[in-house]
Amino acid sequence: MPLALVAVKNFKLNSIVTLLYLMRYEMNKIKVLGLALALGVSSLSLHASDFGYSFVQLGFGITDDENSTSNGEYSGVTGSFQTQNGVLVLFESTRFEESGQYDFDFTAIGAGIYTATGSQTDLYGGLQLVNADLGAENDESGFRVSIGIRTALTSHIELDGSVKHEDVYDNDSDTGYGLALRYYATPNVAAGVHYDSTDINGLGIESIYGSIRFIF
Repeated sequence: MPLALVAVKNFKLNSIVTLLYLMRYEMNKIKVLGLALALGVSSLSLHASDFGYSFVQLGFGITDDENSTSNGEYSGVTGSFQTQNGVLVLFESTRFEESGQYDFDFTAIGAGIYTATGSQTDLYGGLQLVNADLGAENDESGFRVSIGIRTALTSHIELDGSVKHEDVYDNDSDTGYGLALRYYATPNVAAGVHYDSTDINGLGIESIYGSIRFIF
């Protein structure tokens, strides 16, 4: 058998073995990517919304973890940019810190979509790549999938609830929750109060913080 043909066959065999190996050990991540593809396809039929999805938000507050009786600090910058075809570019930089206990920094970037489900309500979702700096040269990375609902209670008040699933840490995945109430002083500026519950590498942390959002 010609050497070139043998090489081609060996290359194909090695490629199949490698693919099966990745499918076995990375199944959760493949499922996440599959959901992202489904979201992307569904974006072709999205409807317009009265909510603003191009914004930058600053947040500051306190944290409470399950292993401590004192409070830590939360700070974060989150944002979204709506492209011409309606797809959202999402970014986040957040920090959870308690002196002598933990100092966690998160960076996330990804894409999202939304659709109006009624005259006053939107459904939205996103997929992000996440990098977690847990200190002591301990970095983790993975995926975050989120889905949420935004509802206009009045012309100035909005309620925003969300659920997120993170597959970031080697030995742990987590489902977290968030709730926000925003007051729009103007169409382009909103102040908010937030509650978030999450699990960071096995440590449950709850956060309460205030925010200011600039919509453009």
